[in-house]
Amino acid sequence: MVRDLVTISVEDEIDIDGSRGVANFVISWPGSHNQGWIKVVDPSPFSSFPTSSDHPTPLVVFESRGVDIVGWHPSTDIQVVSEGGYVFDDVDLGEGEWADYDEENDQSVSILNFSFHLSTYKQDKKKKKKSKK
Repeated sequence: MVRDLVTISVEDEIDIDGSRGVANFVISWPGSHNQGWIKVVDPSPFSSFPTSSDHPTPLVVFESRGVDIVGWHPSTDIQVVSEGGYVFDDVDLGEGEWADYDEENDQSVSILNFSFHLSTYKQDKKKKKKSKK
């Protein structure tokens, strides 16, 4: 079963049935007593490798149970922080490019040729599984 146009926000925290945990998206499938869920997690552990076309910078990391993420599209509320620390809110990367000017630090800021893909990573069975999408 596929569910289209699902929005996941880090601001949403939903209790997971039978658990002390919370997730950012929870779904119950018809005919199943189990819930599927998705949680947005800190991408830092996945950012330790150098950025290149072979190793792109993780933009978002999801942990999921009972759900397969088959597509993702960035929303228009992405936050960009310049090297000088200025925060740009509500950045839209839908066209693949974005540019602005950081007046506080007198520098141009841009994202060019933005693209993304989904990748799945699973930790050892001894550790908690995480999926990077």
